[in-house]
Amino acid sequence: MKRWKSPYLYLGIILLFAFSIRLSYLIEFRSTVFSNASLMKGLDQRTFNIWAEAIVKNPWVGDGKVFYMAPGYPYFVAAIYKIFGLNSYFTVSFIQILLDMLLCLLLFFLGKWLFNERVGLLASLFAGFYRPFIFYSATLLSDSLILFLNIFSIFTVYWALRKKSYKRWVLVGLVMGFAALTKPTILLFLPFLLIGLLLYPPHLYPPPRGGRNSGGVNPFLAWGIVILLMIIIISPVTIRNWQISRRFVPICSNGAVNYKIGNSLDSIGLFMYPKKSLASPFSKPFWRLQGKKLSFFSNSYEWPQNLNIYLLKKITRTLKLPLFGFGFIVPLGILGLFLAFLRRRKSLLLILFTLCNVIWVIGFFVTSRYRLPAVGSLILFAAFFIDWFILKIREKKSISVITTFLIFLLLFSFINNWQGEKIGSVHLGAFSLLTYKNVNNDIAEGNLLLALKRAKSLVSLLPSSPLGHQALATIYFNLEEFNLAKNEAEITLKYDPEAQGAEKILSLIQEKIDENWD
Repeated sequence: MKRWKSPYLYLGIILLFAFSIRLSYLIEFRSTVFSNASLMKGLDQRTFNIWAEAIVKNPWVGDGKVFYMAPGYPYFVAAIYKIFGLNSYFTVSFIQILLDMLLCLLLFFLGKWLFNERVGLLASLFAGFYRPFIFYSATLLSDSLILFLNIFSIFTVYWALRKKSYKRWVLVGLVMGFAALTKPTILLFLPFLLIGLLLYPPHLYPPPRGGRNSGGVNPFLAWGIVILLMIIIISPVTIRNWQISRRFVPICSNGAVNYKIGNSLDSIGLFMYPKKSLASPFSKPFWRLQGKKLSFFSNSYEWPQNLNIYLLKKITRTLKLPLFGFGFIVPLGILGLFLAFLRRRKSLLLILFTLCNVIWVIGFFVTSRYRLPAVGSLILFAAFFIDWFILKIREKKSISVITTFLIFLLLFSFINNWQGEKIGSVHLGAFSLLTYKNVNNDIAEGNLLLALKRAKSLVSLLPSSPLGHQALATIYFNLEEFNLAKNEAEITLKYDPEAQGAEKILSLIQEKIDENWD
């Protein structure tokens, strides 16, 4: 009984601290300029917000167009808006944090089922304190939901395999269907799911109570149930798209666009709209590009799109904590995956699922956001490797310990080799503009102290930003701190002599001085 309670006590402690860190980050994030999605023109946060508002007004038609992006997340946000009111950003983020806690729980059970309780606890620990998971949990972006539904999908597969019950495969199909509505790339896993079921060792199925092992489920029947349920979940979206456009669009239309972004002759492997034609899969440029994307995927740098994690790390305290990162988890995960492939036939489905999540990212283009589901799987293998490594130390297997440690060091040095800037001028410029927009909005709503905090955050990061000093000048003027306002306006003109806002503030300050003199 003591052995049974112990892992769940540790699990509870991990979840408590992981939740506390996310809540702390959310509170900090709410005071940043990235929390108001309505002001983030041109970014996915604003797109999702507008889309969710349209769905609240008309759940079937929405914005009246064929779904360009997968509609699962906008409907998720719309459901929250319907219950808690429009623009309930905090509630959306809080629910995403709860999903992150469920994610840690799912990883614990997957680790326990595939390996042992120690692996489950380590996997939960890694996920609970993985910096990018925390970073995306607070944002109005689809990635936390995509991550959760992907891991939930592979969880339900192993849950169904634990008992010869075809009813369980209904849940697998339902979860994978909803996962496809948030990110259709999970469909790539379907043929590999059948392969994994065909190769799953029959002796690993638990025997029914009081009987002999029955050899498990029929792989084709289980797979067919999953396909059928996925079709049922996806079909309303397909019907809706057909009704609006008379085009057969099963889920969304941006797949071809994203493929072109990552596979044109002038593609860079990252997010950048190309101008040239597609590279042929039978050409050397195509495969050189795939190799380039593989190197990007394998690099510890968190490739930004919409949000830059390094910028948020600069302006928040929580992300500065010594948390786990890609450069630590992935080398361990690669080693653990290799060991599991050699020793654990039971983990083959998880290996195939992980590789599918890597392949689809490389097949399109690389961003930090797209890597999350693959990292979610690799966390399990990282935990398995740590457990295996400690066991080898206890067994005094010196050759195994030294060899694998040296391989880890090589992988670690290869993955952690980023030499460039972490926060580029594009993101700093967007941060400046967004700060100025938020400050003006805060002033209009009377939130001067919040506006002051945001403006100071910009100036601390970019001391030469004219927009930051102009924002401070405007705030100090509204607070009737005229000397400070004048000083900030003069600094603004120093960096931007044509800043009309600063000149206007100086003029208004002079008028105040003249009035007092009279």
